[in-house]
Amino acid sequence: MAPVLYDMDARASTTVHRREDPDAWYAAVDSDVPLVTQWDDGAHRGPGPGKLATSSSSMPSVVYALLRDLEVEGGMRVLDVGTGTGETAGALTHRLGRGRVTTVDVDGAVSAAARERLCRQGLDPEVVVGDGQAGHAATAPYDRVLATVGIRRVPPAWLRQTRPGGTILAPWGTAYGNADAMIRLRVRGGTAIGPFTRPVWFYGLTDLSWACVMFRDGGHRATVWQSGPRRLWDEVADAHRWWRGHGSPDVTRFGLTVDAHGQHAWLDDPAHEPWPLRGGG
Repeated sequence: MAPVLYDMDARASTTVHRREDPDAWYAAVDSDVPLVTQWDDGAHRGPGPGKLATSSSSMPSVVYALLRDLEVEGGMRVLDVGTGTGETAGALTHRLGRGRVTTVDVDGAVSAAARERLCRQGLDPEVVVGDGQAGHAATAPYDRVLATVGIRRVPPAWLRQTRPGGTILAPWGTAYGNADAMIRLRVRGGTAIGPFTRPVWFYGLTDLSWACVMFRDGGHRATVWQSGPRRLWDEVADAHRWWRGHGSPDVTRFGLTVDAHGQHAWLDDPAHEPWPLRGGG
């Protein structure tokens, strides 16, 4: 289908067709913006946006920031979770060579299109259709695991399939939204520990609760509307008070430990009063 360009300044989506307007199409795919390439698991074929974006091409600046944080080196083997357009798998294969990259996506049509696209460019990663949370044991162990889909728990299979000293890099979600931060974990002895790499933003909901906050420039007070079984803004306010009470720590001072007993967040030191994280993903 034709990609849908999202204008972040105008907060509007525009469909671009390669055959109808090749100049606009090339300008869109060369821009530093996200592009939606599938709606509603392929059920929606256009011409405009569907209800839910189910596959996309991330902003190039985001993709290459991920690749920078992944810190791959020659000879490494990488698992790429969330094939999408194949851009990330292609970049990794170009860097590491054939036989070094496995990419997994749950959508067979998306995987097939990516495989064809990559092969045309002479890039041949192992393209697998399956549940990315299960990894791909056949080509394990991996030196790096990169996920471009949001998670709320680190799948145990990723720990099992990562070499000791290897890295897991993934977008981390919260109960307020999906993929709110990036987490980079180093795997050792069945445990993965590491810091968050960018700020966390709370948005969205997991039930029928909602909260709306209206801030005004220069004002010290805000109007809040909230409803539902949970008082979401109260939860955010409690978290903010805790944060202020601990000296307003930067997000990079927080980290995550994942082991057979679950996953725990911590501030500054994994051994100092970690707290359990609930929820799946």
